[in-house]
Amino acid sequence: MKLYISLILTILCINLFGQQPQNPQEIKFKNEISVGIFQFFGGTLDVNYEHYLKPSTSMVISGDITMISSSNSEDVLGGKGEFQYRYYVAPFILSTGSLKLEGVYVGPYVFYNYTNVLNHNYYDNSSGLTYERNFYYSTYSGGFIGGVKFSLIKHFSIDIYFGGGLKITKTNDKENNNGIYDRGYSGISPRINCTFGLRF
Repeated sequence: MKLYISLILTILCINLFGQQPQNPQEIKFKNEISVGIFQFFGGTLDVNYEHYLKPSTSMVISGDITMISSSNSEDVLGGKGEFQYRYYVAPFILSTGSLKLEGVYVGPYVFYNYTNVLNHNYYDNSSGLTYERNFYYSTYSGGFIGGVKFSLIKHFSIDIYFGGGLKITKTNDKENNNGIYDRGYSGISPRINCTFGLRF
């Protein structure tokens, strides 16, 4: 893990300090499509589209689809839509003077997520019975993130961000809402993500 962190910091330093700003007049790549790395291992396909609005700002539109099926535990089906506005406080600049769709950025986000869960082995404490039960989770959230994006090779990039905000969830599940990582949680919630992108 320390080796990976050292490699990432080395790449960032090369990009940040190895290139000199020359009054950039154009953006090298104006669009990017990326997929979330962390979500993939949890049964979620996270797809993001970023478009440069100005030399230092961009918008990101994201969509998630979650599909998990297990006959022994639960079936999960959900989706999320998100919007981000990013301000690149330290954009990377090519030697030609043109900007790249990467650098250090901050900005607000909002998203809505709906998840439906069919629990095949729900235990009812009041009756002592086990049966199937359906739960829904309707979540609204907004807050701020900060991150950095850097190149791997010409058209590919890694984007890492973290932050947090307010999360409000409406649900019929009165038990799964105690911790910040529970589906039914409402309150201040942290965020972290890592995406792999293709720029064009």
